[in-house]
Amino acid sequence: MLLAGPEAYWLLVSVAMYFLASGNTPPTEAGNQAVEKWWFILPLALVPATFFILLLHRNGSAAGLLVRINLTCIAGLIVSVHLITGAIDYGDSRNSGVGMGYVMSIIFGMFSLFASNVFAAGGLWIARRKRKRPDGGSTVRPSE
Repeated sequence: MLLAGPEAYWLLVSVAMYFLASGNTPPTEAGNQAVEKWWFILPLALVPATFFILLLHRNGSAAGLLVRINLTCIAGLIVSVHLITGAIDYGDSRNSGVGMGYVMSIIFGMFSLFASNVFAAGGLWIARRKRKRPDGGSTVRPSE
């Protein structure tokens, strides 16, 4: 299947952000504030949630899936943040800070992505160490 996994997840997130952003047309004060909340939700909740796809992983390389997760998180985060940032317009001097919200969200997303990778790599390493060899032995070497 072409879009199974992190690609489908971020496509759905991006479509949801499109509809969320289009709901703030014309931009209102309350709508702008509601959309701004997603500057935090996207990087701090939805980026780490992508890594739960590793738990469903059954076929192929886990490392390959981790690369796909990273690439789609970066692309999906940029697209989603761009969509919601484009929907914010205060019509006054507060618009000067809107661009910083975009930058802040991307930076938080990169830190969140890094932390999620550390946990995922540790989990994959532990799972690999616990996996049994075909001859019945463990891949863990006994201490000498």
